[in-house]
Amino acid sequence: MTTPTLTRSAGIDAVRVLGIVAVIFGHTFTGRLTHEFIYAWHVPLFFFLTGYLWSRGRTVGGELVKRGRTLGLPYVGWFVVVSLLLILDAVRSGPVDLAFLARPALGGVNAQGPYGTFWFVSTLFFAAILYRIVEKLPRPVVWVVAVAGLVAGYLFGDWLAATPLAIGSAIPCLIFLVVGSAARDVERSIPKAPLVGIALIVVPLVAIAVLHPQPIDIKSGSYGAPLLGVVFACAISFGLVLVGKAIPFPRALGTLITEFAVVGIAVVLFHPFVLAYSRSHGLPAAGMFLAAVIIPWLVALLLHRTPLSSLLIGFPRRAFTRVATRV
Repeated sequence: MTTPTLTRSAGIDAVRVLGIVAVIFGHTFTGRLTHEFIYAWHVPLFFFLTGYLWSRGRTVGGELVKRGRTLGLPYVGWFVVVSLLLILDAVRSGPVDLAFLARPALGGVNAQGPYGTFWFVSTLFFAAILYRIVEKLPRPVVWVVAVAGLVAGYLFGDWLAATPLAIGSAIPCLIFLVVGSAARDVERSIPKAPLVGIALIVVPLVAIAVLHPQPIDIKSGSYGAPLLGVVFACAISFGLVLVGKAIPFPRALGTLITEFAVVGIAVVLFHPFVLAYSRSHGLPAAGMFLAAVIIPWLVALLLHRTPLSSLLIGFPRRAFTRVATRV
């Protein structure tokens, strides 16, 4: 069966790739500056993009099917792959007690080390379903629900993060989807969008350098300085989108960027294993970072050309062949 050709924005895909690289960087170079300047936007960016690219009118059942295909299947597929790799590595030392899989299977904050990013995929899945449920409410009501969810995150974030599959974190993360959707609505009325985008990136980063607010760390249930952290995260995310869409990527480069973005979920889910393995073998931080960027992306690009693509990438193989350099 022939896969339908879809059009994607190379600019937005470039932002996705940048976000994934930032996530890997944050997992490799852990320190104050990373937490302040990278954590401020790298994970919220993907929730924002989900709202920004939101397709209105889909049913809840249709959303379940779509997110199940693009998020659920890769979650399950990579959980199996990572578990098998860990088992194969462990059997060299003797019998393996499979009980070690119990905590990662719960997801959320229980999934650490090689499973360290699985919480993000499940939280994004449930946040998208939650948004689909509430989107038909009057817009002011949707905002009230999203803000109330954020308040719950400030008050009970660690408890919400500790729920199985981090499903509770979807409640405060709804705010990023709502803001992203609103950003798409107002974008056309923004004059000199690229310059505005640069300002939306630079001003929050300067404010962070001056104020040193508590950083966002959604996995642990922290949403940063009240209101300020979310405002900065959304501003930087929107700024990146505005700047990314303004770049006139050559067709060949745009196609390459989109290919890298399409397979991104595999990189998100597989790179913690590569990092853990590299760390256990004494690689320096720079080597760990390069390995965690190059190896998962090479593996993902190869998988995208096999029948396993639907399971481990979330898209049929070579699903996207035409690129729009602007939207």
